[in-house]
Amino acid sequence: MDSATPAEDEWTLSENLGDDLAEVLENHYKTFITEKDFAAIAAAGLNWVRIPVPYWAIDPRPETEPFLPYVAWKYFIKSMAWARKYGIRINLDLHTAPGSQNGWNHSGKLGVINFMMGTMGLANAQRTLSIIRALAEFSSLPGNRDVIPMFSILNEPFWIEIGDNQMRTFYYNAYKMIRDLTGIGAGKGPQLAIHDGFHGTNRWYDYLRGADRLALDSHRYLCFMPPNDEPLIDQALKPCVKWAHEFNKTVNGFGISLSGEWSIAVNDCGRFLNAVGSGARFDGTFPNASSPAYEGVGSCDGWEDYETWDADMKEDLHRIALAHMDTFQNWFYWTWKTGKTITTGRIANPLWSYQLGLDQGWMPKDPRSHKGACNSIATAAGTHLRQIKRTASVLPPWQTGGVGAGRLSRQDVERYQWPPEELVGGLKGKDLPQYTQTGKPLVLVGGPTPTPTRMVAAQKGAEPPRRTAPSWVPIEGCDEYPEPWSGNGAPLPDRRKCGAMDNTGRD
Repeated sequence: MDSATPAEDEWTLSENLGDDLAEVLENHYKTFITEKDFAAIAAAGLNWVRIPVPYWAIDPRPETEPFLPYVAWKYFIKSMAWARKYGIRINLDLHTAPGSQNGWNHSGKLGVINFMMGTMGLANAQRTLSIIRALAEFSSLPGNRDVIPMFSILNEPFWIEIGDNQMRTFYYNAYKMIRDLTGIGAGKGPQLAIHDGFHGTNRWYDYLRGADRLALDSHRYLCFMPPNDEPLIDQALKPCVKWAHEFNKTVNGFGISLSGEWSIAVNDCGRFLNAVGSGARFDGTFPNASSPAYEGVGSCDGWEDYETWDADMKEDLHRIALAHMDTFQNWFYWTWKTGKTITTGRIANPLWSYQLGLDQGWMPKDPRSHKGACNSIATAAGTHLRQIKRTASVLPPWQTGGVGAGRLSRQDVERYQWPPEELVGGLKGKDLPQYTQTGKPLVLVGGPTPTPTRMVAAQKGAEPPRRTAPSWVPIEGCDEYPEPWSGNGAPLPDRRKCGAMDNTGRD
């Protein structure tokens, strides 16, 4: 690849860096988030962190994928030790899936979706399930489970393209696989979180009713809506008006709900928020200046110059933060910090940095001060909100691993059998290539355990993560498989050469 071509995702970044990849990324992992950050997070009154982990941290394929293998896992292990030291819990977030679950740059590769879509869609999903199993088992080990009480199965799969029944089937089979492994009931494996696919939480009401400790995650951002230049005090009311009642109803309709991502950004001015070189809705340059999807409403100038923001602007941003917190109740901010730009030397995308907001005075010193924020902001704006009635915090026993947990309806069990009968586009599950399992499943053997010597080794990075055996591999003798990252639209393999194989290896 021509290194002059700008990197647009980790795939192209890895290709561009070439022989320098290991040195550059290792230095980033070593210096960007450190133990000092975990101490600062705890000092800020925050008690959880959501850590995005790429699949190549534990299951790389160096022969076909350019990503740096394993190194991210070493630093995740370090983060576990820091979290334990400072009393912080981890929501382990599988942030990428083989083939890409949404086609966006943060899935590893910008482009088309090859997870649960296209010729290699089921094979990529099988590999993802293998990775999910390993992470769930690791999170359930004694010595790990108290610091990783939540596991987000997969970040932001794009439901509207993948399909409703297809995602529900994948989630059910991930859930069943995990609970078959960990057992049912409080303390047996982590709380599991599934993402709503950006189509609202109400579509998931009554999904897998009776499931043991299943939470619904919904990411909400003001900045990716149609652009507007309304005053900041009006922006502060939007989370309360748009989302508070929905999140309350979700507790009754589904169970535990959370927002795993949000920020106080009210527009998409910033660096690479819509992908590298894609411009912004706010100034009319998204997707590009010649054919914008939205007519611009203002200039992006000044939205990075946080040193010039006055006390009134910071107070309005403070209200926006409190409004989100009051709306979601259970939440993770995206993100703790952003880096400095090489052009100005200042922190980039300041509205996305919780740490910078604390330093500069627009993020609350005590996140628990959000109680009643929506109504108080409405009063300050001279308007009234429909009374927000908070749902009782007491959940039915089965939702917290108590009596009734794991008792799913026969209808659900029969409806979501693997593989799904059909993928979007009319592809029949029985006709698609799938992997066959060889050896033992993927098992993670590094990391903290109750043994003190293993704890020390993991903290020092002396014990690298490794697999005990190969897991999902293409069927031996079949040379007809498309490349996993370009299978969407690829022709089906010749069944006379490869057969239609299920995951036990039987024709």
